[in-house]
Amino acid sequence: MLVTQADLDVKRGDIIKRIQKLESEKNGVDNLLASQLRPKAENLKRLLQSYKYAIEIRKEVSVFDTLELELKTAIFDKMSEEEKTNAGFSIKKHYDSEFFRAMDEYVNRLLIAAEYLNMDTAYVGHSDFDLWVNGQEKRVHGKGFRAFQNTIMAMALLEFLSEKGKYSPSMLIVDSPIQSLEESVDQQTPDVMKTGLFKYLLEHQNYGQVIVIENKIPPNLDYSKANMIEFTKGKKPGRYGLLNGVKS
Repeated sequence: MLVTQADLDVKRGDIIKRIQKLESEKNGVDNLLASQLRPKAENLKRLLQSYKYAIEIRKEVSVFDTLELELKTAIFDKMSEEEKTNAGFSIKKHYDSEFFRAMDEYVNRLLIAAEYLNMDTAYVGHSDFDLWVNGQEKRVHGKGFRAFQNTIMAMALLEFLSEKGKYSPSMLIVDSPIQSLEESVDQQTPDVMKTGLFKYLLEHQNYGQVIVIENKIPPNLDYSKANMIEFTKGKKPGRYGLLNGVKS
């Protein structure tokens, strides 16, 4: 078979076109690597480092949690020994370390869910049976925060009795849990705290009936599953006050 120069030129042209196409595809792959795949790979490396760091932090937190539990147990045992040396009835003898450990879990979970401002740690004091937040007793906080903490403590007791108690009250009545937060002394308190509390109440109705008396409730929440009763005091049609049909 005779191969002419023209045939060779055609084949050479086809080869050049093939080479150009392959180079174009190679450039496309290089661009993809440079613009997307390499940044993603670098990001994955950073995420992996962050994940490893988070694991180490979690291990350290676990160690601190264990130490905290051991210290609380030791403190409780010491207090129990001191109580035993005193004559007469002591209510503290009827509450063991398991009670305080469980209550600590309840109050921490509730405060986090309610997005309590600058929340770090919380526990129920063994001596006063009251809520301590970030190592501070309740009386050092402002009036609004004390009212808020009282509500958290009451909710924790309701949930504790509902899940672990022999008898459950099945009802909690809270008066003005966030009203004091409107006062000038607590003006800087974020609305997220008030919304967080009411959002939790609306989403956790399985512990019993919770009746909240409040002047101003947080907006932009779904109250469709709550029984809303507004006391108008005659300013507009509706129920005048708490005692239906009674006006003063």
